[in-house]
Order: sequence, then C-alpha cells, then structure tokens
Amino acid sequence: MVADCVRSGNDYVLAGFFTMGDKAVSGFDDVPVYNEKETSAKSLYERDVASHFVIGMGRLTGEDHIRDTLFATGLNAGLSPAKIIAPSAVISNLAEIGEGSVVFPMACVNIGTVIGRNCIINTRAGLDHDCKIGDGVHVAPGATLSGGVKVGEKSHIGLGASLLQNIKIGKHVTIGAGAVVTKDIDDHQTAYGVPARAKK
Repeated sequence: MVADCVRSGNDYVLAGFFTMGDKAVSGFDDVPVYNEKETSAKSLYERDVASHFVIGMGRLTGEDHIRDTLFATGLNAGLSPAKIIAPSAVISNLAEIGEGSVVFPMACVNIGTVIGRNCIINTRAGLDHDCKIGDGVHVAPGATLSGGVKVGEKSHIGLGASLLQNIKIGKHVTIGAGAVVTKDIDDHQTAYGVPARAKK
C-alpha cells in the first residue's frame, strides 16, 4: 500500500524496494528489489539510485522498535525521509505532518493536528482537531481520535479504537483493537476493552 501511495500523486518516483532477509515483494515487477545480502541503503544513495526513503512496515505494539531501527538506517545512509500522503486522504491545510510519515487512503487529519516524524496514519483513521501525535506513532485502520487527543512517541493505537476528547496517551503505549479509551494512559502500558483498562 505504501508503494501505491508513492506512485499515486506524490512527488517521488519509486526507485525500488529494500527488503530484509529473503522476503518477496510482489506486484511491482518493474521495480528493482534489493536484498540486504546484496547491497545496502548507503550504497544505493552513493550510486544515486535513491535520495529518499519511506518505511512500509508498521508498528505492532508500543514496544515494537523495528520502525525506529529502519528509520535510523535510512538517515545514517544519507537518505532523506519522504512524507507520503494518499490522494484520497483528507488533510486540513492547518495540520502538520512530519518527515517520514505516511497517511493512508481515506484517512482524515483535521485542523490544528500535528503529526510527528516516522508515523503511520492508516486507512480510514480519523484524527480530529488539535491532536498531537508523537514521533513513531502508528494509528491503525479505522481508529478515531477525538479533538485534543495527545499520543506519546512510539505508541500504537489499535484497529478501530476510539479515544475520547482530550485524552492523553503516554509513550510506548499499546491500545488494543476496538478499545474505547475514556481515561489517560501512562507510559509503557497496554489498554484494551470497553471502557479500556490499562495493565503494565
């Protein structure tokens, strides 16, 4: 899906995929697939194959560090993080989206909302006015954040979760799928259920 977003309406040309291990990439036979055993992000930059990067892998929990590792790898290689927004996403002109973040199809980002670097705002996710989203956050498909919600860095908001207005979510938090969050959640906790209850 990230590749589709890159190809549809953004100011980038898809130069290739960089995979981990022997993972296959299907559906884009015209684009080179680079395996870490064959090359590195740095060598692609030095050969003028690529100038920017974007990460297609999501954050599964608030304690999942793979996006952070891959983001650092891209930066250390000399590449610049690309900001990718699907054409069907609705983004207020008064919202801010950080470098390396991806906004998927039919997501909505409302006025005054600020999204950090290296985030995913997934399909049909809704972020209402004046939300503050820290670096490395993943808002899963169909999740809804009411106005004034704050989410700390590297947290994961699960599929279809609902966060009431002005809720504060800490750092490295996991909100379970379908949860309804009515109270603030502290750092490094997991919360699920209706209403959501946190556990360390």
